[in-house]
Amino acid sequence: MKNYLQDMKRRYLLILFFGLTISLYAPGQSANQLYLIYCTTCHGQNMEGGRATTLIKTKWQHGGSLDSLIKTISNGIPNTQMAKFEGVLTAKQIEDIAAYIRKSQKKTVPGKKP
Repeated sequence: MKNYLQDMKRRYLLILFFGLTISLYAPGQSANQLYLIYCTTCHGQNMEGGRATTLIKTKWQHGGSLDSLIKTISNGIPNTQMAKFEGVLTAKQIEDIAAYIRKSQKKTVPGKKP
């Protein structure tokens, strides 16, 4: 019975988590809003990095072009914490986030070299 209750609790928490995640997205959200929801935990609110690398830089390990960023966001990076977002976000949302990251390359992050 105890295992059953623990299993039910886990399922409830997963449903709650995914329900909240889905409810955070509303059609027409800006790329900035999508970035804040899905990317800041690892890459920082201002793309300064944190658990993951900064996104304001001139040298990209997996390519910094729009197409490369779309591919990385869609498929993730194997053997890293970069999860794949294909199936979580629409192709348009992924493209919007990638374009937002590219556009943000002109800004600087205090204390970090580009």
